[in-house]
Amino acid sequence: MQRERVVVTGVGAVSPYGEGVPLLLEGIELGRCALTKRDGCVCGLVPHCDAYKIPRKFRRSMSPMSIMATLAAQEAVGPVLPGRTGVALASTMGSPTELENFFSIYCAQSEELSWVRSTAFFKVMSHTVAANVALALGCTGRTLAPSAACSSAVAALSLGYEAIAFGREERMLCGGADEYHPLTTMTFERIGAASHARDPMKSSLPFDRERRGVVCGEGAGVLLLERLESAQERGATILGEIVGCALRSSSGIAQPDAEAISECMREALDDAGLRPSDIDYCNAHATGTEFGDRAEGQAIYAVFGGDVPVNSFKGHLGHTMAASGALESILVLSSLAKGVLFPTLGLRTPDPSLPINLLMGSPQYGKNIRFALKNSFALGGSLACILFANSALCAKSWAWAMGNTLGPLWVARIPKQGNGSCMTREEIVARVNEAFAREFELDSAQLVENANLHDDLGLDSLDRVDMVIVLEKAFSFTVSDKSQLAKIATLGDIYDYIEANAANDHWYCLHCSPVLCCDCARNSPVSCRSDCRSPCAGNAAFFPHLPLVFWLCFSSLAFTLDSCAHKKSRHGAAYTALNSCVQSPVFSWSLSFCRPERA
Repeated sequence: MQRERVVVTGVGAVSPYGEGVPLLLEGIELGRCALTKRDGCVCGLVPHCDAYKIPRKFRRSMSPMSIMATLAAQEAVGPVLPGRTGVALASTMGSPTELENFFSIYCAQSEELSWVRSTAFFKVMSHTVAANVALALGCTGRTLAPSAACSSAVAALSLGYEAIAFGREERMLCGGADEYHPLTTMTFERIGAASHARDPMKSSLPFDRERRGVVCGEGAGVLLLERLESAQERGATILGEIVGCALRSSSGIAQPDAEAISECMREALDDAGLRPSDIDYCNAHATGTEFGDRAEGQAIYAVFGGDVPVNSFKGHLGHTMAASGALESILVLSSLAKGVLFPTLGLRTPDPSLPINLLMGSPQYGKNIRFALKNSFALGGSLACILFANSALCAKSWAWAMGNTLGPLWVARIPKQGNGSCMTREEIVARVNEAFAREFELDSAQLVENANLHDDLGLDSLDRVDMVIVLEKAFSFTVSDKSQLAKIATLGDIYDYIEANAANDHWYCLHCSPVLCCDCARNSPVSCRSDCRSPCAGNAAFFPHLPLVFWLCFSSLAFTLDSCAHKKSRHGAAYTALNSCVQSPVFSWSLSFCRPERA
């Protein structure tokens, strides 16, 4: 069965940094520790939630975790009318605060029930978060509430991904929420896994030799997942793509299992049709426990070796339980979009038994992160892994279509030889202006060619650092020599720089004729635009039938492999093998005879 492509088009958060994704991102980027003390215990508490944003008719059946989840879901949805939208939102259990309130009065009043409010059950039922969010937002799709302790949110994201990928839903609101309660800390204390440190900055130290254990927290994270075509039709901003996932059980209810963890990661890679070498970043579950961190570190090394960068956000946020996988997925998407790798806060002396590439020190900017793996594991042996792709890859992936009489339509991505942009000056100006207006909140009237970056646009030295990220993201290239940017004074200088240095990729499609056409397909990878300005006929003079031969061979191979791997999607093993063939030197050599050149 052909899978639909699933993208993330909205995110919402309530975290120990406060209400909203901007506060979450700001806290991480500034390297602030959000942990605090409560009754002598270090924990990650949400400082404030404006529950009155939610109408009373919905709020009256909500516990603190449902309120946080609803606020996060409202932020994720934005102006979209949910309608036929499914919900997969998790919590570790029903509200422990409300359960404590109930039994403290119930026992004190000799088991008398006359005082109990009719809404009490709706606050403690196991699917309280999912049900309340669906009701408050008017979601009429399926309602799922996977309760898998600390892996709950990634399990919910995986279920949402599968529901869309297999055509069951158009959109899904996915994630998790939990509220802090001493019961949670006590659970980890009784199994010897809770941190006893009293200094918030030294209490949660994932992967550190001096790590002390789990620091519990609270919050909510929600991601809006959507079918790619649906997102494109409504012009939604695509924050990233989910390309694979895996859910497994390990052999012990409380003992971490490195072999089971490594198998879960391999299954996620296989589901996406990716190799370990394709992963540019791994966000670990790593809670700061001795056995948990060690098992996960060993599993990461077994799958990826010691090269892939690894971090954990538990030093920033603590362990927000069922919310952790969703909040950390939002941060992973931010890392993909901005090309930045954040360190593990508090990590000073890495555990010498873990030979993996642990991120520490300062954030690393300007990274080209294509695919990222997010791990999430839980007591009870629940394991979950999910793979995200950079949003820039959504329009530049291998694609095929069935609308043409000669079979599947293959698209090959061939780098342009040498420097220089294949875009027109007008296209460059439009894209730079759009990016600057959005990222730096500038009025379009200010964006003229002779506008001075500092005097007219007010961009200081810190903005210059962000400018590199903005340009690299907008034009999908890497600024290799940052010193050149110091010479840039005006917008016109930027246009010149892009025109001279942004080596954009050419896209070539095997259309319904034996020629390859053309660089215009970079914006629409499954077909040529009607206003194509780079006809290939003149460049196909050498070996004119060679592309057709290759095309027919690979079309036949596609059907053969697809029939052998029918349970796989376009990310499956069949397509991985086919992509390897198409990317071979021989095939690229044949394409070179038909490479169009702009006049």
